[in-house]
Amino acid sequence: MSRNVENSIAELKELAKTHRRVLVGFSGGKDSLCVLDLAARFFNEVVPFCMHLVPGLQYDADRLRIAEERYGLKVLTFPHFIFWNYLREEQYVDPIPGFEHLEEIRPWPYYRWVMHETKCTLMLDGMKKSDGTFRRRKFASEGEEERRMRHRPLKNWLKWEVLNYCKAQDLPIPKQDNSTAAGNSGVSLQVQEVLWMHDNAPMDYERIRRAFPFIEAIVARREFFGLSDG
Repeated sequence: MSRNVENSIAELKELAKTHRRVLVGFSGGKDSLCVLDLAARFFNEVVPFCMHLVPGLQYDADRLRIAEERYGLKVLTFPHFIFWNYLREEQYVDPIPGFEHLEEIRPWPYYRWVMHETKCTLMLDGMKKSDGTFRRRKFASEGEEERRMRHRPLKNWLKWEVLNYCKAQDLPIPKQDNSTAAGNSGVSLQVQEVLWMHDNAPMDYERIRRAFPFIEAIVARREFFGLSDG
């Protein structure tokens, strides 16, 4: 066991002494699966949650099933704050009267609301420094309240440590992790993710298209120019 893993376990044991009920951001990916497994080992009550761009995607149901099958935990679902921001910014939709006056929904106030709704005093997620410069900038910009109420057990882990932990705990590596384009499919309208959904989950793509009809342009552009990846 690496020093980073040992440190994370020690930190969680201490946090579990003062936080009985913990909220866990769970996407179904390997990082969030590690965090859920760690939380289930040390906390009395674990509340996993995920956010969806549009409800009812089979992609979401498939990747969240392990939480119930392995831990007997029901994953709560909430609309992703990015949904409202997409509508406000008129991304792939016609303008909606009044939406241009809405303020942008920021992540931490939204997560704080989810914590209030679930009666949790601590939130865990699977973000890591090794995810890239965006993550490191995010960590540096956090306020005091967020640092106090949100903990990241994998913050200093490297990918090999995540994979080793999954192997040691016999956690299945989600198939979607093998495709970088699948990383945020279902919760993002980035070009690669829309194309991945179109090619691999057409019924889910159609459900998203009904909410954001102009994503058809992403597929049409690929077809018109004969591109392999958009």
